[in-house]
Amino acid sequence: MEFGISIPNFRGAAHVGTFRRVAEAAEEAGLDDVWIGDHIVLARNITSPHPYSGKEEITGSRPWSEAGIGDMDADDPVYEPLTLLGFLSALTRRIRLALGTLVVPLRHPVVAAKMLSTLDVLCGGRLILGVGVGWIPEEYAAVDASWADRGAVTDEYLDVMTLLWREDHPGFEGRFYSLPPDICFYPKPVQRTIPIWVGGNSLPARRRAARIGTGWHGAFVLPDRIPRIREDIGERLAGYGRDPEGFVYSNRVNLQVTDRADPEHPCRGSVERIVDSMERYAEAGTTHLQIATPPGPETEDILEQLELFVTEIRPRLSWERGKGT
Repeated sequence: MEFGISIPNFRGAAHVGTFRRVAEAAEEAGLDDVWIGDHIVLARNITSPHPYSGKEEITGSRPWSEAGIGDMDADDPVYEPLTLLGFLSALTRRIRLALGTLVVPLRHPVVAAKMLSTLDVLCGGRLILGVGVGWIPEEYAAVDASWADRGAVTDEYLDVMTLLWREDHPGFEGRFYSLPPDICFYPKPVQRTIPIWVGGNSLPARRRAARIGTGWHGAFVLPDRIPRIREDIGERLAGYGRDPEGFVYSNRVNLQVTDRADPEHPCRGSVERIVDSMERYAEAGTTHLQIATPPGPETEDILEQLELFVTEIRPRLSWERGKGT
């Protein structure tokens, strides 16, 4: 199993010191990747609940606290992720740089493809593109994007971007966008095409992952649900005639070493509980975990949890024991 860590580019710890210190510490610690989220603007009141808050729906326009997010304000600074990844690419040499997840319909597909291709060249082919449809209608309205068509637009924009990365003479005619003839798109990514991990726990996300993704990236999925998700995506990969070899099954988990166990977050609690939970994720077929500290901590809290993971948790995992002996 591989491991990445989330670097908050919004909420309380989002500032240049955090970006620099966590990225450098993660690379020094031997983690596989660092992750940045995506928002462009926030609204003081929103009409859609956070997808992982447990709220089925909200009525009317409500403040963040009533939409399932009690630790974030609309006037918190939000750092644009593609720009921030360019900064991180200059700070690091080995560790992969991941977007988790880019809200695809918020950006013009050709401009987004060029920015991502440029990033992949600058970082020497270390980019991972997590993609999703987002969850804030007001953010769509701010950039004049269609909330109603967000799923179909995501599929089409991903097709446009992958064609631009892969083909010397790309051509595309779609419902929402068409490439004009004789387009030249260079430089191509170092990886020739950028790995796409489709984010989300929903059925449409799993369908999208099987159709175009190189991986699936869930959020806070419990270990006992992973085998069914793998089975579902595996069947869909076969339906598309795609080879399942190397397909990534990733999951975001909240990591916190504490004396208070959280039944909804198996990687919060004692070291022993976290080790057991990660073993269960691996046995269930998870191949990558993105660890995130609980929302709203200070930089030192993030670094402390990273240190505990590196020194107390990872060495106790069954596949890590005995390395270097």
